[in-house]
Amino acid sequence: MSLLVLGLSHHDAPLDLLERVSLDGAARRALVATLSRNEHIAEAVVVSTCNRTEVYVEAVTFHGAVAAVTEELEVAARVPRAELTDRLALHFEDRAIAHAFRVASGLESMALGESQIRAQMRAALHEAQEERAVGPALNALFQQALRVGKRVHTDTGIESVSGSLIQAGLAAAAPVVGDLASARVLVVGAGSMAALAAQTAHRAGAGELTIVNRTLSRAAALASRVG
Repeated sequence: MSLLVLGLSHHDAPLDLLERVSLDGAARRALVATLSRNEHIAEAVVVSTCNRTEVYVEAVTFHGAVAAVTEELEVAARVPRAELTDRLALHFEDRAIAHAFRVASGLESMALGESQIRAQMRAALHEAQEERAVGPALNALFQQALRVGKRVHTDTGIESVSGSLIQAGLAAAAPVVGDLASARVLVVGAGSMAALAAQTAHRAGAGELTIVNRTLSRAAALASRVG
């Protein structure tokens, strides 16, 4: 048995390809269920966000598992294998564990230090558990990664980096949109990064702030928090 992580992220692939490979909940569950029935794979979890789509597996055979994940990811994402193979990153054993810890800590995110990834990893683990695709290896990996990620955010100031990124974005926009006090600001989403963006824009003096989210109650809650 050996632990593998195979997938692509903003480090390896352009955004248009990441968008095409991104899998919703139903697609993640279907992929996990298919992989768990493969003779070369004992356990599987699929993490798919706007920045990454990665398959974590406990492999029975190394090459067989890599081939199976590549083939099934091609089918699930409906992306030709030729476009995938040049972009796929592979992490094995100790490197796979270190990678999972870095992902959970927000160190691999486009917005360094964002905390939403932990909720996404927790949801991916839960989905795989419901599909009976998780055993002791991946359950232990994800539980420990989530603990590490929480400790990194608790014991360091890493979340402040994301705020700096948003401030840099506002500064870059200023020559185009002018004074923020007279601008209309639209925040898409209501997760942790969206909340940080809304709060940063509000503190910077945004004249009008609108929150758009697929769940009205979450958008209303964020709008209320930033006034």
